[in-house]
Amino acid sequence: MKKKSLLYFLPVLLLASCSASDPIIPVYDEDSTLICSYTETKSLKDSLEAVKNLAEVSTSSFETSIEGQIQSFNKFQEFSKKSIPSDDLANNLANRSKILRIPLRISETSFLPANICSDDQTNYNYYRIKTKLTGENDPNTVLQFKKDGDDLVFFCEGLSKSIAFYSVLTYSTELTGDNYDSVELYGRFNITLRYNNEGLLTNERVYIPGTSGDKRVDVTSTFTYSI
Repeated sequence: MKKKSLLYFLPVLLLASCSASDPIIPVYDEDSTLICSYTETKSLKDSLEAVKNLAEVSTSSFETSIEGQIQSFNKFQEFSKKSIPSDDLANNLANRSKILRIPLRISETSFLPANICSDDQTNYNYYRIKTKLTGENDPNTVLQFKKDGDDLVFFCEGLSKSIAFYSVLTYSTELTGDNYDSVELYGRFNITLRYNNEGLLTNERVYIPGTSGDKRVDVTSTFTYSI
């Protein structure tokens, strides 16, 4: 598998702004010594509360389908039925979504470390999601979260960054016989990740509003679970 050449598309969109009212939370040890402090954004507070109330997983396997278009690419890898990944911090193919490689399964124990001051947070669910849905060079776009019925929805709007799309069938894969390739595209994206009330990813969508024809960027992976 190899990366394709970098593509560019930059429509003009309004960017979400950071909230100046987000509180700074100090963390102390048992001796009342300050260990660290962190910014408690609304998305962090609300999503952490939501994952504490997830139901037990009641299914054992899932199937995946991808449809949509990434400019000139509109064919995607096909997948066999897979087992639901274990509830741990493994950042491997078993626990990666098909487009962005974000967590397929989230839970209270794998969402954030018990010690929020820990330097080792890279494999935790919240960090993996936030890393994909924000950009170092785009301070104006923030990770957002909402409850939609029983679903947990993480999203961002107008994110300006380069994104690698996985599970794409390209001209290269047709020539080499590889199963899939990746396409890297720079633009301003809207991204939505939807998890059910058991913490299982059901929908992953990445798109650039207003694009059409051979410039259209709108791709969705859907995950269907069964016992």
